[in-house]
Amino acid sequence: MGIKKAIESSIKEAAALDIQKRKAFMQDLIVTHYQTSQTYITIVIGGSYAAFFTSWAGIQSSLPESERFFSIILMLMSLIFFLGWEIFKMIKTSFLMKEQVAVIQADSAADFEGLIQKLIKKENAFILLNTKVWPGILVLTIIPAILGIGIFFVGTFKALF
Repeated sequence: MGIKKAIESSIKEAAALDIQKRKAFMQDLIVTHYQTSQTYITIVIGGSYAAFFTSWAGIQSSLPESERFFSIILMLMSLIFFLGWEIFKMIKTSFLMKEQVAVIQADSAADFEGLIQKLIKKENAFILLNTKVWPGILVLTIIPAILGIGIFFVGTFKALF
């Protein structure tokens, strides 16, 4: 009887360990996808702002008053959401880096282990927050930008024809 229970217990522990490995793998996968897509979108959005404001600066004097006003207001709203999000992430990352330094400066193995577990929990919470909030910020960034660009194009075509 004792051997059977030991085997069953070992099987349950192995299954639980396997689940933990799967969860860790999925978490790493989510983090990698999030970071890659966020980097890509940040570059695309930043380049789009540069292209828009360069074009707007060159053509704005030819635009009708209402198109000039609304296109720039919508793009500035979009830019404010984008920059606000990037600044929030920078501040939050700075706090996490401070905690990373504390882990490096730990005096004992026990302190190190406790601090690293605390850091992992905070980093996971930060990543979870980002993955939940980021799509909303993306929408708040893209919708006004699309409207602003649309108004800009309409005004440009009105001015040309």
